[in-house]
Amino acid sequence: MKPEDFLELTLKAARAGAAVLAARASFSPATGHIATDSKSAAGDWVTEFDRNAEQAVREVLRAARPQDQISGEEYETTTVENPSGYRWSIDPLDGTVNFVRGIPFFGCSVAVFGSADNAPEGAWLAGAVVAPALNVEYFATRGGGAWMRSIDVRNTEYDDAAAVRLHGPDASSDARILATGLGYDAARRAYQVAALAEMLPDFANIRRLGSAALDLCLVAEGKLDAYAEFGTQEFDWAAGALIAEESGTPVRRPSSGDGTRWPDWMVAGEVNVPRSPRRTPDPQSILDDPIKHRAGAGKSSAGVVIVRDALPDDYLEIRRITHDAYVTGGYFGSAEEPYMQRVGNVADRHEDALMWVAERDGQVVGSVTLARAGEKWADIAREDELEFRLLAVDPNVQRSGAGSALVERILAYAKTLPDVNRVSLTTGSDWLPAHALYNQLGFQRVPDRDWYVPGTDIKLVVYAYEIREH
Repeated sequence: MKPEDFLELTLKAARAGAAVLAARASFSPATGHIATDSKSAAGDWVTEFDRNAEQAVREVLRAARPQDQISGEEYETTTVENPSGYRWSIDPLDGTVNFVRGIPFFGCSVAVFGSADNAPEGAWLAGAVVAPALNVEYFATRGGGAWMRSIDVRNTEYDDAAAVRLHGPDASSDARILATGLGYDAARRAYQVAALAEMLPDFANIRRLGSAALDLCLVAEGKLDAYAEFGTQEFDWAAGALIAEESGTPVRRPSSGDGTRWPDWMVAGEVNVPRSPRRTPDPQSILDDPIKHRAGAGKSSAGVVIVRDALPDDYLEIRRITHDAYVTGGYFGSAEEPYMQRVGNVADRHEDALMWVAERDGQVVGSVTLARAGEKWADIAREDELEFRLLAVDPNVQRSGAGSALVERILAYAKTLPDVNRVSLTTGSDWLPAHALYNQLGFQRVPDRDWYVPGTDIKLVVYAYEIREH
């Protein structure tokens, strides 16, 4: 098939969702209350309009292509027998907060991924973003350019001749504007603001408009010069990124593809974002009392353990703690053993993996490394697992609660990853304190996955924690 074969259906589906949104009586917040539910954090709202718009989009797609998969923000990905190999990504209402508050900057986004004559390995083939309160729609096909036109979603007649081709921002502009977004979680916002400060010298100003899909479309239109946001999900950018790309704008999608494994940057236009975004953990994993774990009843505030992202300034302490936990603890003969040499190179480890530390009274007292299947630091992780390795607590502060805090943070984080069903780990067969901790926290032994260190008789045992049924 050709990408353009999907355009009519893509537009029809996005218009159907936008028509639901257009049914809002007025765009003045004074005219009435719209009921909302919260999702990941305060202010991360969802409304019946979100749900109804997604249902409208899904109905259009299912009627035309029943063998395609459909992924959306509000409902589970569909499973079909004999799938076609094509998958749709829907954000039924991108800009929910704007919608609720009567700000007309929101839209319905629909895109399709799969193979085509000009993309045999698979690519985003067609995308559309329809903004009913702005009376405009944007659309693109792979290799077919990016376009926009004025519309009225209540009018079923569309004038194809009225579409205008988009060519992206003016590279010669000396007053460049950067668009960005901020997460609902305070920890994520703190990282985003710090990153924004690094990017600002290259721009005259910034805009935070509240809809990633429309931000990307405005870059395609040339009204904005660049867009960069950390931690967006696939449905946020699926259509908008293709539209920006087809306008001739350079685009970098999140490296994890669907954005769910490790948070990453979505970038359109000429903008330098900070390196190694995976070093900032997904703040959605933070528990209700964000990142604090009290080490036992009756402790003062000095007994609070904080779990946070590892920083370069922590590397020496992480190396010392790892040495003391593994070598001084008697599990390895010396720091010169090849394994200890490898894990002692903390900077190298952090370059390739997510790493957290536990901090107590201002001192790093523990650390842990996380990995997914196929990554450099994964030993046993399967495709649906999050594995943690090298959980080490300073022997001088055993029973501080650091180990429990780290593991509980890992479990909370895993629950935010929709493709993770299980947390797994390997530990020494005679590391009894570790066994006690994992048993206490609800992990189960998986004897059929036990293994031996290659070339030795050292047995390693596997524990797992089921996050969700599968």
